[in-house]
Amino acid sequence: MPYIAKLFDSRVNKIGLLNLWEERGMAAPSHRYEAMYEFDGFDHITTWLLFHDKHTLPVGCLSLLPRRFEIFGKDVLCGVNCDIIVTKRHRTLGPAVILLESLMKECKDLGFKVLLAMPNEMSRPIFIRAGYKPLGAVCRWSKVLRSKNKLKIKIKNIFARKIIFGFADFFLKFTVDSGAYWRWRSIRKEVKIKDTPFSSQQELFCHDGDGEHAQAYLLWRFGRLNCKGSKVLSLYHDDVLLGYVIYYAEQKEAVIEYISSAVKDNMNIVLIAFAEKMRQGGIEVVSTDYYSAGRLRKNFQQAGFLYRSQREVFTYSVDKNLENAISNITDWSLFECDLDL
Repeated sequence: MPYIAKLFDSRVNKIGLLNLWEERGMAAPSHRYEAMYEFDGFDHITTWLLFHDKHTLPVGCLSLLPRRFEIFGKDVLCGVNCDIIVTKRHRTLGPAVILLESLMKECKDLGFKVLLAMPNEMSRPIFIRAGYKPLGAVCRWSKVLRSKNKLKIKIKNIFARKIIFGFADFFLKFTVDSGAYWRWRSIRKEVKIKDTPFSSQQELFCHDGDGEHAQAYLLWRFGRLNCKGSKVLSLYHDDVLLGYVIYYAEQKEAVIEYISSAVKDNMNIVLIAFAEKMRQGGIEVVSTDYYSAGRLRKNFQQAGFLYRSQREVFTYSVDKNLENAISNITDWSLFECDLDL
């Protein structure tokens, strides 16, 4: 039976797309749809649907999240692959490749110059077969704040356990670079920390390398879409914003989604302050998945984070003139790496 991929048309395909999302178990599909396809404050998501034979409802979908990055001084429209869904009955390599190849063929006319993807092990062969190439790796960094559920030791005596965990937690406080720690201690009393739900009116600034469109993206991604209840912890000194962390909490873990600092050298201070605040709130682990080829590595290490694992990022150059430029990028922040929105 033949498969065919078509560009999403909200006038006739809305119900079919919502059905796919519900089958996938995505939260708040109506709110999600409004933010992705009807909100005018950010470039709309572009989606392709997969149809089988003469069925009127789609059996799969794949989207491009529009992101504008500065590449060697030029503003370039990139598309981040997200929301790849194929129903269980049609979950084979062929239909998924048809869907992806249609996207790759048609996205050029929509202005996309570069495509990015972070596939899991199941979808990785699809992107490789379609012609995507490895670009770099997303690194997972984490920092243990409390030892109680992390130390694999069995001690029956409750008093002894408290002493051991107390010493371990005390030691964890100081697993940071001494210079960075004392810089934070020297200003801590003068810094005001606000920890609030992310608002569409949030005060923000972005990294120089993220491009002028990054702020609009952040306000849309975490203020409008915000399916995970993202919050923002902001540091102020004399009412001036020093830096902030966008994150969400899941059980006893805080996951960093974006981090920014007014001064490059203060990024480690922002991380140390964030970890300290999370520990006070009962969080046991802070983690993040970050694509930044070296830019933030030193800051994470100075703040006591440990490198855990990595996951490949793939790219496809729609504009072949950018192929070499993309492969040579060494300081590009693809800061929000949970690409399935």
